[in-house]
Amino acid sequence: MTVCQLCDQWVEQLQTFLLTLESEFDTLKSNQAEAITSITELKSRQLDEIIQTEDSLKALLPKDTNINQIVDYLSQHCTSSAASSRLLTLTKSIQQANQRNAMLLQSLMRLNEFGLNLLSGKIEIGNTYGSSGKVKTGTPISSLTLARA
Repeated sequence: MTVCQLCDQWVEQLQTFLLTLESEFDTLKSNQAEAITSITELKSRQLDEIIQTEDSLKALLPKDTNINQIVDYLSQHCTSSAASSRLLTLTKSIQQANQRNAMLLQSLMRLNEFGLNLLSGKIEIGNTYGSSGKVKTGTPISSLTLARA
């Protein structure tokens, strides 16, 4: 494959990966555990393919070309391909989508942890005032305590 063909392939793989990140976001929002697992496996396979293409591309570039110069090199030598001009925008979109998904996942994990702590009785109620007007220290609430109330 030529450098330009590898660039086109790389961009196609990155676009597919971005679509997978969008799908992951929708899946996380709808809390579909089985689909999240399959999307994670798909992302791993796609990343392996992207890395292989990137390595093949780097092998065809001049030895003194560093990662920051790849886009410049491709835009100069692959004028018939618009793929090189989309690389920066595409990688920035991937980075933003990945960060968004990570933040949503962290929020879901905190919510899940809170629910588990609530059910196991590890959540303490805050200090309250008793009938005498004095502050009472809170006690843990457990699902069993709540069920008996």
